Amino acid sequence: AGLFSLFPHANTECKLAQMRLLTDLFLPLGAALGPCLPGLAMSLLPGVEDEASACYRECLALLDAIRDAVGFPAFFRALWWVLGSSAGTRPPLVLLLDRQLSFATHSLHTRPEEGAGRE
Repeated sequence: AGLFSLFPHANTECKLAQMRLLTDLFLPLGAALGPCLPGLAMSLLPGVEDEASACYRECLALLDAIRDAVGFPAFFRALWWVLGSSAGTRPPLVLLLDRQLSFATHSLHTRPEEGAGRE
């Protein structure tokens, strides 16, 4: 029971409504999302399993916003915990981790060097 367990079984309209609720009510909590982060991530993973689904982009955007709200370390710690604890979520989680790690690697390589432009 609860909001998180609804998402994997909901139709597209309900998934989009739930993502709006999460965006409006949960994201403002920022780092305080930590205790519920593994459950939140686990519930949203079915939304990134199928690239052709109607809520795929919105779900990725929400997961990116959650990552930005809680910070990379907390977000990846939650994802690794889910990877080790829930076999059913592994396929979409591996896809998400690949995307997130590619983003993180790209971000590290495109940062302006410290002191650049200073003389």
